[in-house]
Amino acid sequence: MADLTFDVGNNAFRFQNELMRVATGVQDDVWKILSGEDVSIEGDGNVTITNQNSSGYCAYENGTNGAVITYTYNIRTDGFMSVYLDLPKRNSISIWKNGKELYSETMSLPQMLAVGDVAMGDVIQIQAKCKDKGESGTMTITGAVLNPERFQEGYQRLAASQLELTHFSNTRVEGGISCDRDGLLYTSIPQNGNWSVKVDGKPAEITLIGDVMVGVRLPQGSHEIVFSYHNAAFSMGWKISLGCAIVLLVLVYIAKQKYPTKKPKVGKYEK
Repeated sequence: MADLTFDVGNNAFRFQNELMRVATGVQDDVWKILSGEDVSIEGDGNVTITNQNSSGYCAYENGTNGAVITYTYNIRTDGFMSVYLDLPKRNSISIWKNGKELYSETMSLPQMLAVGDVAMGDVIQIQAKCKDKGESGTMTITGAVLNPERFQEGYQRLAASQLELTHFSNTRVEGGISCDRDGLLYTSIPQNGNWSVKVDGKPAEITLIGDVMVGVRLPQGSHEIVFSYHNAAFSMGWKISLGCAIVLLVLVYIAKQKYPTKKPKVGKYEK
């Protein structure tokens, strides 16, 4: 997992399959990508589809405002379905199951959306609407169904060795873990150069996951882990501030010694 390149691109489900494989050792794909005869792409007559493939890529042109491009998925296995959408404009999309609309969204960035539980024989449709008159572009919509057995198998392997937290704050995370084998403890802590880790009271080397997240290699057995955050810039800042305050106090003291404050004279008729 430490060597995995986190580059999703247009293959979000393939990346998740690879992520699950390297993290758990489960070799079968956890996501079954729907392609080939399982998916078809059609326009509603108000838009011209110039190119498409069975992986969900579609090129189109001359779409009128409100023209619809429909992706149809014929489900051949039970499971939980999601779709990954990479649309060219701020397109409105709607998701349908067996002729009934589930929900609609307006997309601005590539992202994954949940469709929900599906069963063999279901028909899922994703409808994308053109936003502008004469709109042209390309889009990619990929559907996939989660294999619940493979997912649970991978989940159980990960759940076998979890960090049990005993303390949690913004600058310190402590806990214990019992490792059933040698491996890599993965966390969601982003490394910015200020985090360090101790294993059983001794400093340990951080292994970055995806060049970002903090991980640490652990041998089989039980261990106490402490992640600590120390901001070197903050430490330098308070030292500089303290130094400036001391200099200011010294200058004020010198000024008072050199220019003592004189009491004003009081006249004999003044109280």
